[in-house]
Amino acid sequence: MSPSRSFSLTLAAGVAAVCVTAGTAASMVISYDDSGYRVITTENQRQARLEYRYAVAAALTEASRLGHEVGGLIGQTSDVRRPQPVAAAAGTPPSPASAAPSAAPAAPVPTAPRTPRPAVQRDQAAQAARLCNRGLLQMQSGRLDEAVSAFEQAMKVNPGDGRPVMLRGVVAARQGQHEAALGFYRRALEIDPGLVEAYQSRGLSLMKLDRLPEAVADFTRAVTLNPKFEEGFVRRGLAYGRMGEYAKSVADNSAAIALNPKNPLTFNNRAAAYTALGEKAKAAADLEASRKLEIEAKAKK
Repeated sequence: MSPSRSFSLTLAAGVAAVCVTAGTAASMVISYDDSGYRVITTENQRQARLEYRYAVAAALTEASRLGHEVGGLIGQTSDVRRPQPVAAAAGTPPSPASAAPSAAPAAPVPTAPRTPRPAVQRDQAAQAARLCNRGLLQMQSGRLDEAVSAFEQAMKVNPGDGRPVMLRGVVAARQGQHEAALGFYRRALEIDPGLVEAYQSRGLSLMKLDRLPEAVADFTRAVTLNPKFEEGFVRRGLAYGRMGEYAKSVADNSAAIALNPKNPLTFNNRAAAYTALGEKAKAAADLEASRKLEIEAKAKK
């Protein structure tokens, strides 16, 4: 590219775009839709990649949990019982002998024994995880009908797991059936109220349906459950921007940048909010940061 470049930013209907033009070279447009996903002229794979990443993380969590249960115990770690400290008598100075570990530590506080998970339940969970992995691969390949079949089988095999239900909702959303997707997300959260990805996914569908206050509420639940959930802050910032609450949008994008300062999308979104607030210098600085991060990312490929 020529060293001479011009930058422009537009904010319309919740879409922020950065246009970079260099001399007579063709214009390159880096844009993001109102869900914060990158829009590419020839293909739009970012949404699929993000959904796949969330779902794979959930599947890995389940696999880790199952791995810890090989010994027949529920939970991610075994009990670690530590001796309770023995209080020194009042007025007695500590001595080297008393400071050393006691040869006879106090008896551990008794805990309720863990109930081994029945083997049939472990088998069901493992089978459901395999079906979810199959569905994820099919969804990534665009075979949505086959993905639906895999997720619905997983739902039947292990009805106590909310993840297959959530993933079934993700497919519905990919098919543009956002009302149906909301029903699946609601069912997933009834099964597992702590499923962060279900709140996030439901918030995205609510944004598509222009139900912005409800979307903000779901993104808020997501970042409350996981304060390090960068995407939750990004999406809530976008929702605030569409609602005209630009100061809140700046705050959420700043929180996302603090968690991940290498994401050009977040700088781009914050620049849009700064522009709406009339803070042109800050917007320009964020656009420049976004441009540099895009160049760095391309150089690593």
